[in-house]
Amino acid sequence: MFAELIEVLDAEKVILEELVNGVEAEIRFLTGERFDLLAQANRELQRISRRLKDAELYRALAAGELETHLGLEPMAALAVIAEKAPEPWREMLSARREELVLLTGRLEHSTAVLARRITDKIGELEEPISNAEVPLSADGHATTEAE
Repeated sequence: MFAELIEVLDAEKVILEELVNGVEAEIRFLTGERFDLLAQANRELQRISRRLKDAELYRALAAGELETHLGLEPMAALAVIAEKAPEPWREMLSARREELVLLTGRLEHSTAVLARRITDKIGELEEPISNAEVPLSADGHATTEAE
């Protein structure tokens, strides 16, 4: 049971690493104005996100067996499961949890950077539009294309 959860956590870690790398790639593509690669990277992130949801389901199933075995409430946090696990599983689960926490923090940071870059890029694209001169008529009034 413990080995199965460790295996699931290792797989989840790999997927999270892919997700972080994908977000960081999107940042680089956006910064370098490689919009053709940005769309491809976004599709890849969507694919990885689906895999992560599957991994979370596998984790819940594997943890459910352990929760019952350890006498814990359903949906116990990984830290609680690790705390109740015997050695060497306690140390292994705690280490996996720390890795996932660090990766999640890195993902949150990268996602925030990406959001700021997207906002900045939208501002750059909107600025010329908002600063565009409105055509004036001979008497100095704003005109429209229809006039």
